Amino acid sequence: MHTKIARMFASTGARRAMVAMLSRASSLTRITHTALRAPSSPIHQRSPLSTTRSLLQQSPTTPNTYTMSTLDEAKYHEVSTQAMESLTEFLEDMGDEMDIIDYDIEYTSGVLTLRLGEKGGTYVINKQPPNKQIWVSSPFSGPERYDYDVEKGAWFCRHSGESLGTLLGREISQALGVSIEVPIK
Repeated sequence: MHTKIARMFASTGARRAMVAMLSRASSLTRITHTALRAPSSPIHQRSPLSTTRSLLQQSPTTPNTYTMSTLDEAKYHEVSTQAMESLTEFLEDMGDEMDIIDYDIEYTSGVLTLRLGEKGGTYVINKQPPNKQIWVSSPFSGPERYDYDVEKGAWFCRHSGESLGTLLGREISQALGVSIEVPIK
């Protein structure tokens, strides 16, 4: 059976397909070529299920340099409230300076709703105290969760490695056709 499976993945194309499938299934951003060795290698002496399981249990490698910090409740509320208020103030000022049809921003009870009108849809950005995260629903990139790195003072996505400010700056700039820099990390 192991020889049959090894032959299935002997071609480069099949090997690439297996790597792509494992990447999607496990949210890994990188699987090394050594994980799919030739049939004579020791990795194929284990069952395919145990090989897949060991690959899935590896911690994902992200291109960022952020580290998720453990926050107590008071620290979480402090940093998340500061980020949400800074973001709200920036977006209100931006809306006042630009003439955007149907632009609207509302912040209440930890939920910020940004309507970019006909140019870019609606963002919902909210605090998630039970998870100590900030969640974003983007009309362009969909939903994402952001954790806080105390050392860097940044909210970042563990999956993409991108900071909250970088994502919002890029997407809002594209939607409005102007370059903006969101003042939060």
